[in-house]
Amino acid sequence: MYELYKKYNEKQKTKKNSTVKIKIDASPNPLEKLSKKDFVRTKDKKFHYYTYQGVNQFVSFEDFQILGDNYTNQRTKKLAPESFYFGKYMALALVDVIESGQPVSQNAFASELIRFAMSNIDNVSSFYWKI
Repeated sequence: MYELYKKYNEKQKTKKNSTVKIKIDASPNPLEKLSKKDFVRTKDKKFHYYTYQGVNQFVSFEDFQILGDNYTNQRTKKLAPESFYFGKYMALALVDVIESGQPVSQNAFASELIRFAMSNIDNVSSFYWKI
């Protein structure tokens, strides 16, 4: 998954470095483990959080794991690393199939996507097809 992240992060058109926020009073602060040379920490006194701004186009494998393991769902405000890894992997797998340049894979993917949209998938409900 990390290799796909590096491969496709380099190809993105919008260059945006990683940014993550955490409340100042978070104890322990797991983001303190982020690489000091790759992330700059700033403190916002008004809103009571630290902002960690990446200085490189992509993060190291170790920082990727720290960010993934400490992903917080914005709606529920609960720790949800499985959501981060699942969502990131599914998006990367989708991009990998589309960018593969292999017409057989691309056509098969497009056919399954259309069948999924039409609820016409073989031997499996649409919910399980996504998983």
